[in-house]
Amino acid sequence: MRYCFVAFGIRTSFFLCDNKIMSEWVKQIKIIAIALFVVAILFCLLYACTSESVFLTLSITFGTTTYHFFMRLIIGFLAGNVLPLPKRWIKVSKAERKLYSLMKVKRWKAKLPTARPSSFDIRKKEAKKIYEASLRAEIGHEIIIILSFAPLFLCAFFGAANVFLLTSIFSTICDIPFVIIQRYNRPRYLKMIAFD
Repeated sequence: MRYCFVAFGIRTSFFLCDNKIMSEWVKQIKIIAIALFVVAILFCLLYACTSESVFLTLSITFGTTTYHFFMRLIIGFLAGNVLPLPKRWIKVSKAERKLYSLMKVKRWKAKLPTARPSSFDIRKKEAKKIYEASLRAEIGHEIIIILSFAPLFLCAFFGAANVFLLTSIFSTICDIPFVIIQRYNRPRYLKMIAFD
């Protein structure tokens, strides 16, 4: 069964699809996002029926977490398919490269998941396409970092600023390594392009 998602007038297979481009990891994220949404709705209903504050806290927590998952999926899709490539902030400075060396990025970068592994496969893709995928991944994660703080606006309606702030900070911490990896790899991709 295929479900479709419409974003900015673009119709695409999105949820529960057998898209070969997406890794198994992304499919699992979609399932988790749907499950979180169902749990958030359940706690909202329980709060509406009982007015127990614990259900409000749980509905806010699961609702905010649901937002973070769905927002990542949507931005990941848009960055990979729709958003234009960035023209600025793509150059990696010497100081940045030194920082990445101190952070030992080379040791841990392969341990993190990749949403579209085929986009970075040097055996199947030309260097320019890998470079473009890297730019799209970086901009996607940077947009996600900014949008991670959007739930803070809900503090005015629900209070619970600590829940919104903690999920936003945790979300940002989760995305920073992916930006670092893309920027760490950028000089290597440029060398590959020059070699081609």
